[in-house]
Formats: sequence, structure tokens, C-alpha cells
Amino acid sequence: MSAARSRYTTRVLALAFAVSGAAGLIYEVVWADLLGLLVGGTTATHTVVLAAFMGGLALGNRFGGVWADRTTRPLRLYARLEAVSGVLAILSPTLATLAGQLYVAIAPGPDSALVFLDLPLRLALAAAAILPGAVAMGGTLPALVRATSERLGDLGSTVGWLYFIHSVGATLGAFGAGFILVPTFGLDLALICAGILYLLLAVLASLLDMAERTASQRPQPPPAAPAEARVYPAPIRRAALQTVFLSGIAAMIVEIVWTRVLALTMGGSAQAFSIMLCTFIGGIAFGGLIAARVARGDRDAFRPLLIAEAVAAGSLILLLPFYDSLPLLFHDAAGTVARERGAYPLYLAMCTATALVAMAVPTLAIGATLPLASRVATPSHDEAGRGVGSTFSVNTVGNVLGAALGGLVLVPLLGLELALRAGAAVLLLAALRLALVPGGKPLLARPALLALGALAVLLVVAPRWNPYLIHSGLYRSLDTDYGSEADFDASTDDVRFLFAEDDAEATVSVVENSIGHRLLRIDGKSDASNRGDVPTQVLVSQLPTFFHEAPKRVLIVGLGSGISVGTLLAHEEIERIDVVEISPAVARASRYFDEWSGAPLSDPRVHLYIRDARSFLRTAPADARWDIIINEPSNPWQPGSAKLFTEEFFALLASRLAPGGVMSQWVQTYEISDDVVQILLTTYASVFPDARVWNPRGNDLVLVASPSGLEPDTDFMAAQLARPAIAREMARVMPDGSHLGLLEFLALEIMGPTRFHANFRGGESLLPHHGDRFPVLQYEAPRAFFVGKRAEFFRHHDARRSERERTDLLIAGWLGDRALPEADLRRLEEMFLARGRMLDGPIARALIGERWERDPDDLDVLRALQRAGDLVFLAETQLWERTLAEGPPADAATCIDWVDYEFRRMASELNVFTRPRFSRYDAASKLCRARFPALSERLIQYTRRLFLHRVEP
Repeated sequence: MSAARSRYTTRVLALAFAVSGAAGLIYEVVWADLLGLLVGGTTATHTVVLAAFMGGLALGNRFGGVWADRTTRPLRLYARLEAVSGVLAILSPTLATLAGQLYVAIAPGPDSALVFLDLPLRLALAAAAILPGAVAMGGTLPALVRATSERLGDLGSTVGWLYFIHSVGATLGAFGAGFILVPTFGLDLALICAGILYLLLAVLASLLDMAERTASQRPQPPPAAPAEARVYPAPIRRAALQTVFLSGIAAMIVEIVWTRVLALTMGGSAQAFSIMLCTFIGGIAFGGLIAARVARGDRDAFRPLLIAEAVAAGSLILLLPFYDSLPLLFHDAAGTVARERGAYPLYLAMCTATALVAMAVPTLAIGATLPLASRVATPSHDEAGRGVGSTFSVNTVGNVLGAALGGLVLVPLLGLELALRAGAAVLLLAALRLALVPGGKPLLARPALLALGALAVLLVVAPRWNPYLIHSGLYRSLDTDYGSEADFDASTDDVRFLFAEDDAEATVSVVENSIGHRLLRIDGKSDASNRGDVPTQVLVSQLPTFFHEAPKRVLIVGLGSGISVGTLLAHEEIERIDVVEISPAVARASRYFDEWSGAPLSDPRVHLYIRDARSFLRTAPADARWDIIINEPSNPWQPGSAKLFTEEFFALLASRLAPGGVMSQWVQTYEISDDVVQILLTTYASVFPDARVWNPRGNDLVLVASPSGLEPDTDFMAAQLARPAIAREMARVMPDGSHLGLLEFLALEIMGPTRFHANFRGGESLLPHHGDRFPVLQYEAPRAFFVGKRAEFFRHHDARRSERERTDLLIAGWLGDRALPEADLRRLEEMFLARGRMLDGPIARALIGERWERDPDDLDVLRALQRAGDLVFLAETQLWERTLAEGPPADAATCIDWVDYEFRRMASELNVFTRPRFSRYDAASKLCRARFPALSERLIQYTRRLFLHRVEP
């Protein structure tokens, strides 16, 4: 084979290995999501999935090296390994489903004495599903090294280039999976795409192998005698392997902490995670490129290896004091981006820049270690496959241990900051091992020890993080200018921390300001409070009890502050409340709200389960049913929460409802778009098509539904509200804590089942469903979060703004033909004005219009209009009154403006609480028709608009 042909083959193989890296990352990312859905979405589950995958890679590295050294056709071996990977990737959706079904069949239940076997079972299933494919992937690098390296002296450079190319491909794969494949095609097709790539690579490698075999049969000039290559003594080779083992542990600890810190900095969206992964792997890739250049031509690889380890440790230690400033740095950078959908790529660029600041230098150094260590640890070219395979397998075993230690031990035990310091300490230990190796470089030992000692001192004395910054959640307030870090500190002078903890799942804190406003924050986001969130926290739990006359068992997904749990204790008929919460830190933090929640975790009726809700429901006894299920996860732009809004999860909840059971679901309308809300509700309607929608406060919705259909009884509801304990709880829904009667309670319903079915199930919505394997919301909701607007759908489809005869709201049936007394109208008006303008402002305006019609000069009415924000409309009304006092409009244009004004006034006052008034509009329309017959067609259009407004509230 000619040298030119050899170079051509090498380049083609390099490109193929980049594609292999991309397919590998798609495979890993999607498998983690699939198994998380099927056997649970906790950090422990993700750790066992990662352990199974990395363990398979380690086995593949180790045995692939042995196979590569034994074969005379390494390209054929490479082709077979890629083919195995491809077949298994294509079969992955089926394998994942089988693993999930097997888990449900044999997993111990939540109350089983064998529940301690749950985690080993997940590991076994993950290993059975992932291991074969991972072993095949792990074997490709040693096979390719054996196929492309010609002598020992080039080994470091060859491994560095291949590592660089493979990691660049992996970076593109992480990007493609997170931003293109999964959002566009879903999980299953993404895996099939990866499998097809693998099979194409197998065909390509087979063709190259046949071409090489044909070329090798031709006469070839005798090869030149290889130059004598550097061989490192056995102690140095052992030290190199020990170093990459320690480096592997440290790399995973640090990556886990970086992921969590960047989630606190940028929010934990799927795109933010993809950016972190791309940045990490990209740094590793360019570290491999540096190693390739440093180690070419049989240059010494030991000294660069020691320097790389020292730089990795040193850069991480020097960055330690600045990680708590990342939230403010990101806030200031991302705050310059316009909050528009088209600017989202620029926002992601700011996310990438922030990740680079945090990770670039350490990952470059870590990425350089493996190629350099491979060269040091390989004693001869005949053992190139074994040497490279051993180096990578030892490092991967370190990765597995690091993932387990970091995610399950260090972060929960020490917290993020000390866990990061522990990772830096392990990197220091790795560098120290090289500096002290017998037979090493004596001239390097003393300066290396001095430098490492200085870094150790810095590690110990480095300033601690500012908890106010790291827990601040500044990514949610990009429009606020906090100034410098000192200015930010000044703004938190009246805030004190009551609780702060990092567990395996989340970073949780409880803060309180000087006026007693207490917040529960999860990953920087306020998820509950003792004030503004209370109406929602109470109503989401109380509402279903008004549709079920004798609930005995209740299930709540998400503990939060505990207020949603505690409010149910007012119902003596409830015998058991099961609460599923994924984060143990949230359970501990909820104790700081006992004053407002009634300390529900101390009540014997409440049973707390710290686990993933999906696995809890799937492994609960087959006959376990609940009369009421309350699903109250966090916002859907967070990946973990998004999985609790899928069609499959809603169906799982429905399957666990007892006959006549009622489901209650919280939905946000802030930091979200109309499309996202409609996707969510369309998904919900696919399982619960006849839901009722309630509005506990301006930005929150509560959906209540039953698979068998709700059977509301307003007499029963009135009796419930008359019970003293329940009345006290329901008063918390009112803005001022006053008594909430049946009138006020029914007035909070904004859409009935007929309109809900028509909007979200009746064929009007063309938006996709959010599913387990097609997670639309997981990728669409973060865009809406970035824009930061509120969904306006229910503002324009509030059924309270329609006539009683044209809506199935409960209050319409309860009122019948009755007119509300003025005292009741005043009560509703005050309630709506106090609750804010998001949905209730137009309703308040309509009620005020009733009094305004009677007495336009009443100062109390004018003040109410001012509170409702309708002074502009008032000014327009006064202008028309003065104009019409002088006589009817004199020209057609003025007449049309008058009719338009009367139409808008009439439409704005249309509501379910008062009888409609069309007289002013009818009089204006009739007069204009008479004076200007040519306007008849225009006036017919207004009449059509009126008809549509009345039919389509």
C-alpha cells in the first residue's frame, strides 16, 4: 500500500471516528432519558445509567485493546464493533421498553421491606440494556489506534488526534441531540439515526479494510527500520495509569458540580444542559489536540502529562472563589439581549460564554492527559492497542467512581462548593503522584512539589462562596439592573438564610426578608412562599375535595412548602395522604413553613416518600388507588418537571384514580407562551377531556377533572364551605383573608368542560402533544421562559366574560335567572380588584360598569375604575357623552366611531354575573342606519362580531 493511500485511508477513518463520536453522544444522552422515564428520574438512576454506560466503555477499552493487538486486520474489527453498536442503537427503543416492563414487574413496592434492592435492580437493568452497546463503542478506539499508528513514537500524537476528532464529533452529537434530533424527531428516532450512522461507518470501514487487504497483496518495498522509540520504565507507566484513574474520578466530580452550578446560573433547562455538555466535551477535544501536537515525533510525554495535571488542578483552584459570581456575570451579559424569540440563539451564546468561563482551562488540561498517558503507559508498538485500551479503561473506571461519589456522596454530604474543592484535591493528588514517581524527572520534582504545595494552600484558604449570589436565581430577572456585586450585596441586607442545602437532586434554600416574607427556592427559583403563593397552594388541594363527597386516600406529587399537604388535614374524612417528593432537602426545608402549613409531616395520616413520582406510581401495588391525586410539580421549562406534564404521566395518574376519583393539576401562565400553555392543556385533555379550569390568582391555573366526568353539586360545595375548618382554609384563597362564600368560590372558575373540550380536544388545536418520547415542552418551554412574557390565552377565553346562557360555568347554573344584589356585586368587585389585573381586571371593569350605568357621577365608581386601570376608557366615555349632548353625529365617519365605541363598551361589560345590556349599542346602530343607509353593511359586520363575541367567549 502506498504512503499516499495510507494518508487517504487515515483521513477517511478520522472523519469516520468523528461521526462515531457524534453517534455515541446521541446514544448516551437519549438512553439516559429513556431509562430515566422507565426506571425513575432520580440522580441515583442517572448515576447507575452513567455507571453502566461508562463501565461498558471501560470493558470495551480493555478488551478492545487485547482484540486489536491479536488481529492482523484491525479495520475489520473496527467495522464489526461499529456494526454491533448500530444494531443495538436501532433496537434500543424496544430494549428500553422491555427494561421498563421488567422493572415494573419485579421492582419492590414503595412500602416493601425489600425496597433497598431497588437501586441494585436499576443498575442491573441498566447494565443489561446498555452494556453490550457500550462495550462495542469502547472497543473502537484501540482498534482504530492499532490501524492508524505505525510506530511507538507516534502513538501519543495518534491517540491525541483521534481523541480530538472523536471528541469534536461528540460535541456535535451533544449539540445535535439537544437542539435538533430530540426536539424534532423525538427520542426513538434520534436513537435510530445514531444506529444508521453506526451502520454506515461499519460499511465504510469494511470497504477500507478490503481495499487495504487488496493493496497488501501487491509487491511492496521493504519497510524502513523503525527508529528506536522512547520506552518508559515500569514505575512511570504504573504512575501514569494511577494518575488517569484519579483524573477520571476528579473529572466526573467536577463535571457534576459544574452542571449544578451552571443550572443555578442559567436555569436548568435542557438547552442549558446541552451547552454545558458541549462545552465540557469541546474542552476535552481541544485538550487532545494540544496533546497531539506536544507528543508528536516521539517527544517526551511524561513532562507534559505532569504539567497538564498541575494546570487542571491549578486552574480549578484559582477559579474556585469566582464561581459564586457566575450568576451575576451571566445576568449582566444575558441582560443585554432583547427578550424576543428571534434573539434566543444570542441568549444561548451568552450561556455558552458563561460555561466557557467556568470550564475552558480545566477541561483543556484534563483533555490532554489521556493521550499523553497512553503514550507513557504503552511499552511497545505491538502492545499499542492494549496500552491505549488499558489507559482509557482505567480512566473510565475512575469516571464511574467519580460519578457515584460526586452525585450520591460528596454533593449531598459536603455541598457543591466543598465537593468542587474535593475534586480539585483529587486532581492535585494525581499531579503529586507523577511528581513523586521513582525514576521520573528529578529536575521536575522539586519545582512541581513547590507549585503543588502552593496550590494546596490556596485550596484551603480560598474564600467561601457568597450564598446570596449562588442561590439568587438571577437568571429569572434579566431585566433588573443589580449593578456591581457590592450593589447586589446591599440589596440583600434585609434577607437572611434560614436553610440552605445541596442534595443529590437540587439546591434548596429558605430565605426570609425583614417583613416576614419567606420563600422556598429550588435551584434558585422561588417555588413556594408564605404569602403570594398561598392561594394557589391551598386551592390546588382543596378544589378536588369539592367534587368528591367522601375522599379517603389522597396522593400529592411534590411537597414544596407543605402548605398544599397541610390544608387537606382540615378534612377529617381523609384517612391517608401519600406525598411523593424527589428531593430530601425539600422535605427538610418544608419544616420552615410549619407555621403556615400546620406541620403536616408530623401528622400520622401523612406518609412521605422520597423518590421519583413515576417510579412510585409504577411500582406501587397493582390495586393501589387514590380518591384524589394532586400533581403540583415545578415549571415545565425544567427538564425534571417537564416529565411530569407528559401524556403518558397523565395517563399513569388517571390509571391510579379510584372510581369517581378526581385529579387536580397546577399550571402556570407566567414565564411562558400561549403555545406552551396550549400544548400542555392539549396534552392534558388527551387524558382528561372534560376538565374545569380555575384561577386561584392572576398567574396560576388549577385544572380539576375526572376520567368518568365530574358531577358538581353546588349544595354540597356550600355545605363544605360552611364547615369551620374548611372555611378557615378557604379564606386563605382570598387576597385579604376574608370569608370565601359560595359566590366567590364559583367566581374563580374561568372555563367549563364544554369550552375546554372544544379548545383542547375538539379538533381546534393543531399543536402537538407533549410525550415521554417526544418531549416538546422540554425544548419549547425554555424559549418561552427566555422571552419572559405571560400567556394571554385565558385572558381572551375567560368564559366569565360571556352570557350565562352561553357557558357551562357552575356559577351560571347556580345563578339561573337571578340578578345579583348590589352588595354581592360589590363583594365580587372588591375581590377581583384585589386579585390583580391579569384575568380579573376585565371582570372587575364589567361589574363596575353595572354601577356606572346607574350613576356615572358616583365618585366611588370613578375610584373603582381607576383601580381597574380603565381611566382611558372613562375619558373616552366622557368625551362621547359631551359630543352626543350636542346632538346625533353629523357625518358617517363619526357615526361609525360612535357605534364602534358602544360596541367596545358593551363587549367589555359582558359577563356572567350581570344581565347583558345591548340597548345603547342597539340605539346607536339603529340611529346610524336611519341617518346613513350606506352604512348598513358596516353595521352588519359589527353585529356579526357581536354574535361571535357572545358565542366564543
